[in-house]
Amino acid sequence: MNKKAAITVTAGALAVLAVAVFLNARPPVRAEQVAAVPPPAAASKATPEANMTPIPPQVIEITAKNGYSPMSSVAKANTPTTLRFTTSGTFDCSSSIVIPDLHYHTRLPMNGTTEVPVPPQAAGTELTGTCGMGMYSFTVKFAG
Repeated sequence: MNKKAAITVTAGALAVLAVAVFLNARPPVRAEQVAAVPPPAAASKATPEANMTPIPPQVIEITAKNGYSPMSSVAKANTPTTLRFTTSGTFDCSSSIVIPDLHYHTRLPMNGTTEVPVPPQAAGTELTGTCGMGMYSFTVKFAG
């Protein structure tokens, strides 16, 4: 093999190697990014919690059109909750929901139902949501 052919083959091999390294490059994974997985033996043990029936979520119905109705609701504390937004011909800013405490933001369909799961909240917690422009708001108060 002559020098020119050897250099061409070597340059081509380096290019292929560089592309392979680039495509397989991943940022390092930090320990806090890895979810803890229980060992199989621990997962198979029967626990009292495993035999408990899950608590069905309470549902708070909210209509979104030219604001939110009701503007204020009361929910039972320490219980999973679902906020059920219903729209019917909604095209104003109330079709955009922002709930800062849940880090939640979505655009509701013009017609339909959208459910937002809310984890159990402590008594006295007040969850506030607004439209995308902040003009309309709703509040859910969690009571014991």
